[in-house]
Amino acid sequence: MRTLTDVVLRSPASMAPIWGEDRTLLYNDGYARVCGGKHPHVLGTSVLDAWPEARGFNEEVFAAYFAGEERVFRDARFVLGRHGVPEEIWFDLYYGPAVDEHGVVRGVLATVLETTDRVRTAAAGTP
Repeated sequence: MRTLTDVVLRSPASMAPIWGEDRTLLYNDGYARVCGGKHPHVLGTSVLDAWPEARGFNEEVFAAYFAGEERVFRDARFVLGRHGVPEEIWFDLYYGPAVDEHGVVRGVLATVLETTDRVRTAAAGTP
């Protein structure tokens, strides 16, 4: 966990290790920007509670991941309350295994890249 946390904190990409049965959410500065006004209140909480609007999505992802299935999403659409009001946003999401010292999957490393501007520009037909 120490090495994983060090990698995440040094990464320029928005990353969040989600650890243990409680799905505890940790994250770096890039992910803090994704959180908007929810930061720092959601740091160290369950990701399921941090993003109640996406609870069903997250539960499905974690169930599949712990069953050995990979998950990658491109331009995944969400309506999230990051700044106190519902906001339509898009992300590229990549989920990788977070393992303990014995190689047992204990969590998920989420890389979250916001693609909202790109999606909106493409929808508007602007290059």
